[in-house]
Amino acid sequence: MSRPIPRRRKKTAVARLRPFWFLVLLLFAVATFGAYFLATWPALRPHAIVVEGNHVVTRDAILDAARIDVHTNAWLQNTRAMTQRIEAIPYVDVASVHRRPPSTFVIDVTERVPFARLVTADGVVIVDRTLRALQALEPSFGGLPAFVDKTLSEPHLGATVTEPELIALRDDEEALANARLAAISLEHDKFGDLVVTLHDGVRVLFGDESDLAKKIPLVEPILTQVGKSGRSISAIDLRAPKTPVVVYKK
Repeated sequence: MSRPIPRRRKKTAVARLRPFWFLVLLLFAVATFGAYFLATWPALRPHAIVVEGNHVVTRDAILDAARIDVHTNAWLQNTRAMTQRIEAIPYVDVASVHRRPPSTFVIDVTERVPFARLVTADGVVIVDRTLRALQALEPSFGGLPAFVDKTLSEPHLGATVTEPELIALRDDEEALANARLAAISLEHDKFGDLVVTLHDGVRVLFGDESDLAKKIPLVEPILTQVGKSGRSISAIDLRAPKTPVVVYKK
């Protein structure tokens, strides 16, 4: 009997490459040297930094937050971390950091807009519409509406207030503004009822906010009607909207 012919084993990838080990090693060395050369090439270190979109936040403050290393290859630096640090600046809403070949950084920011004064037990801070604390009060912001809550501690700059009572005051102010009623301050009394002081000094006692949409349209007709009589209003009580009460100045 004849012996069976042994089956030829398929060569492994390592076996096929073994004759070319020197070439593989050479290519690896060239790739390693190339990577090192690019990583350390002075031409790829940051040579220019462009900052755009800032009006309140200074360029220096943005650069301090970005922490761009001018001695390190621009393409090896973490732009995501830079963006997060810049967006931690209280006045910055959105930031983007991107690179422009060969070695220029471009930082673009969108700033937050002052919306109201937040009056707390500790002091007054300026907040944007999201109720993020932007800065301490300055005289130039005196015309912004005030959200008053003396039970609240002053938030740290950059922090966002999440208390439902303050969010409700924010929404109430926008509803009044849409009705062309300029409020100078909004607060809840000890019973949780809404009290609004208009720019002309008239206090409006709205009571429960659940039916605020029905009460707001009553304010302007009352102001107009009483204004024609020549009398000055001190307060309008709309807690019972079917029977509003007008308090006149003495």
